[in-house]
Amino acid sequence: FFTYDHLMQHILTDWKISNCGGVARGLDPWVPGGPIDNDNNGLFTVPVNGFGPEIQLISSGFQYDWDTMGGKNFTNESIFFGGSGAGDVYSMQYMSNWEDADGSLTQSVGRTILGPARAGKW
Repeated sequence: FFTYDHLMQHILTDWKISNCGGVARGLDPWVPGGPIDNDNNGLFTVPVNGFGPEIQLISSGFQYDWDTMGGKNFTNESIFFGGSGAGDVYSMQYMSNWEDADGSLTQSVGRTILGPARAGKW
């Protein structure tokens, strides 16, 4: 899922996600000798090019087929959210712009704001 960096309003509900893990995509380090994850392989990519933080996306009802995703650690891997933007400035590193209304996207307990990855965790 790739979206624009500002003035967007997306509501994502009841997605079932499967076959998106590193093994299914054949990426190194999950598959030795495969293409290296270059931070452009995220299941979700939200770019930024200088706009301030906004809650622009909200989601609920996400389900994962963990067996095809490489296990429950998928939401903590680099291929869950990818970077896109100006140089090395990515919205999911520096901005908060997604609300996980029920915790199903991030596998957290309850409502979660996806904040800066630089903080270390959602």
